[in-house]
Amino acid sequence: MAKILVVDDEMAFREALHHTFSKHGHEVMTAINTDHASSLMSTNTFDLIILDLLMPGELGTVLLLKVRASGNRVPIVIYSVRVDATIEKEMRQAGANEVLHKSVSLEVLAQRAET
Repeated sequence: MAKILVVDDEMAFREALHHTFSKHGHEVMTAINTDHASSLMSTNTFDLIILDLLMPGELGTVLLLKVRASGNRVPIVIYSVRVDATIEKEMRQAGANEVLHKSVSLEVLAQRAET
């Protein structure tokens, strides 16, 4: 199964995503912000990153751009409450593989991770 990094400042979302992906047999690591995520990425290889956009400190967009600038092609799914057509277009142009609103169920998100 996949090794997944979940980056979200909201503990409830991190825990829910951790539970959901673990239930599907994935190994899951969580990060509270982009600095923590960068630290985890320096010592781990991930098959998928689930990334929130709005977090204190650096925005998720900054991490997305850093990952892509480094040449890392790991699939990145933006999972945020701040998603509209403009944001989706910008995130896809920045290198996101998928952009989902947090209203999408965790089970749907987990199923998409399997593909």
